[in-house]
Amino acid sequence: MAETDFAYTKERHAAAWTDAYVFHQLIPYIGNKRKLLGLLQRAIELAGAPPGGIFADMFAGSGVVARMAKQLGFRVLANDWEPYADAINRCYVERNAAPPFRAFGGYHAAIAQLNALPPRIDWVTRHLCPADDEQFDTSRERMFFTRANGMRLDAMRAQIAAWEADGLL
Repeated sequence: MAETDFAYTKERHAAAWTDAYVFHQLIPYIGNKRKLLGLLQRAIELAGAPPGGIFADMFAGSGVVARMAKQLGFRVLANDWEPYADAINRCYVERNAAPPFRAFGGYHAAIAQLNALPPRIDWVTRHLCPADDEQFDTSRERMFFTRANGMRLDAMRAQIAAWEADGLL
């Protein structure tokens, strides 16, 4: 087996926060191939595909397979029908380093500014979150994010849009 083992262990990775590139901030959704990574890694090894070669992930989704291939040393081409998959894979597969964010004093300073924003109710909170995180109704409310996280996302998205409008990105 390769130096990095991508075998899926539910207790280790399901909804867990790790620093592992393949599992870090993975967007969970129906069709996620995370549980297949060990099998796919073995298939790549058995095929004798040389690192540095081209790996095509034609149904990239959250990018878990593309990330694995990149970490194994392949040049990755990722494709998907959904626009959100394009954004996710540009972030995690296309880039090799965090953006410099020079206007903010660096990447970590920009992230700190976003994390310090006060909550904001906007589109995400109104359409993808329950009205109350403690007393929610799953039969009529959308539960993609907690209300608290939805308000954080709305605040961050508004700030990023403002930075972009000001030419800072």
